[in-house]
Amino acid sequence: MIVEDFSVRLKKAMTYRNMKQVDLCNKSGIDKALISNYLSGKYKAKQDKLHKLAIALDVSEGWLMGYDVDMDRDWLPDNNEDLLNIKIDNARYIETTTKTVKIPILGKVPAGIPIEAIENILGYEKIGKLIRKFSIPCIISLLVNSLYNIVDQIFIGWGVGYLGNGATNVVFPLTMICLAFALMFGDGASAYLSLKLGQKKNEEAAKGIGNGISLSVIISIILFTIIELFLPTLLNVFGCTDEFMSYALSYGRIIGVGLPFMIIGTTLNSMIRADGKPKYAMTSMVIGAILNVILDPIFIFALKKGVEGAAIATVISQIVTFVINILYIKKFQSIKLNKKSFKLKLNVALKVSALGISSFITQMSIVLVIAFENNLLKKYGGESKFGSEIPITVLGIVMKISQILNSIIIGISAGAQPILGYNYGARKFGRVKDTLKIVLGLSVIISTIAFILFQTIPDKLISIFGSGDENYMEFACIAFRTYLMLCICNGIQIPSGIFFQAIGKSIKSAILSLSRQVLFLIPAMVVFGHMFGIQGVLYSGPFADGLAFIIASILLINEVRKLKNGTEKNIRNKKADTNIIKVDFGK
Repeated sequence: MIVEDFSVRLKKAMTYRNMKQVDLCNKSGIDKALISNYLSGKYKAKQDKLHKLAIALDVSEGWLMGYDVDMDRDWLPDNNEDLLNIKIDNARYIETTTKTVKIPILGKVPAGIPIEAIENILGYEKIGKLIRKFSIPCIISLLVNSLYNIVDQIFIGWGVGYLGNGATNVVFPLTMICLAFALMFGDGASAYLSLKLGQKKNEEAAKGIGNGISLSVIISIILFTIIELFLPTLLNVFGCTDEFMSYALSYGRIIGVGLPFMIIGTTLNSMIRADGKPKYAMTSMVIGAILNVILDPIFIFALKKGVEGAAIATVISQIVTFVINILYIKKFQSIKLNKKSFKLKLNVALKVSALGISSFITQMSIVLVIAFENNLLKKYGGESKFGSEIPITVLGIVMKISQILNSIIIGISAGAQPILGYNYGARKFGRVKDTLKIVLGLSVIISTIAFILFQTIPDKLISIFGSGDENYMEFACIAFRTYLMLCICNGIQIPSGIFFQAIGKSIKSAILSLSRQVLFLIPAMVVFGHMFGIQGVLYSGPFADGLAFIIASILLINEVRKLKNGTEKNIRNKKADTNIIKVDFGK
């Protein structure tokens, strides 16, 4: 039943939110003159404008249109099962003693109940549905990010040859360094956001997002300066040979220009996903990737720019993605950002960085691995029939193809991160465990499929990146089957690290991120390489995967037991969600 006019409800909501007309214009994106007409009663908002107003004012569309909902017994249908059929557009859920029911936030909610007492979707929606909503766009976004370099290598392989591909491999660590910082601030701020929202501390959550963005801007400027000034030295550190150097310099100097846009854009992408807009985050990445696929052949083949053309195409695509993500800053739904949010606060910046340290270590460890790997392949490959260039080129491609596998697993896990973080912060440990089970199950299935492909069709996979001589194809098959022999273990190790990151256990998360790449793989490459030459470098991969899997399993089992027994350290055993509105439909 409509009990009040639209204009009356609009004024009430603005008063309740302490929002002036200009504030509503800025937040909703609706013209000031049109809002004046709404307030005067001259017009009623159409569906698209109504939706924007409801989001800006944080109310339901049904309430804003004048519908009233009473929480008294008389309002309820005689048969409580009929509650499932009640639909009020855009209303939030409130938990009851018997079931969950939709009501408008500004309906007849008891006086004095803060808006933060309304439950977030992460705390009640079916977990499978939430994972689909968050993880699928996240997977696509990460795959697209991985494809930036892979697409370059495909076109370079066919347009320039494997020396061009080898050159991009020695430049790739520079991109990974920038990505490490982007994910540290983006994932860290996202975890901070989820945890604070779960604790009903929205203002603190906004500070975490603002600080994460500010940190990404500062570090992007610093890294751009270092790369442009010291590029030749950096390339030598990453194992560049004389044959690669000219290609690598041409490619690297142009790529360096786009890296600040990539850092800020990627940081924002993680935050947008955590704000409940995974499709927006996915779309920005997909647009950039499609543009890169279109521009690569134009610059490489039509304009005959070679590796420089591939770099130009990548930079243009990164700028487009950056612009799309920047436009979202004023559209955050779960928080309200202002100038104070972006002001760096040491405690917030440190907490954001600590929560994102697992992502940082994961990416930086890849940089260290590539540096050691390229230099060892350069040395031991030169002593074999394959030479230095073929092993560096091939293993670089192998690692990037395996990164596709990891992107899917990381996407599943990172997509579940807000679910894990919110419910852990809200002390809903049962939902935390259920989410973890689904994530692990999906990850193991994906890694098993990848293992089968790597073992059965390595020649087909390497052929995507151009052709080579007999030695090139022989080494490619050996590398896939040996180096990725235990890639199935990634289905446990990677989700475990992200799980600990999501629940705020940054030290355990860092240990898992360090274990595979730094603690096991690099020492194994050095020792096995010295003992068995180039074959030893390849066997270090499964050795590290196996040990990292054991460590992850031990830490994960212990943590799940704590959740199950309700003995989580520093958390008192008390009834969860005491601030959630409870409505008794009993007597």
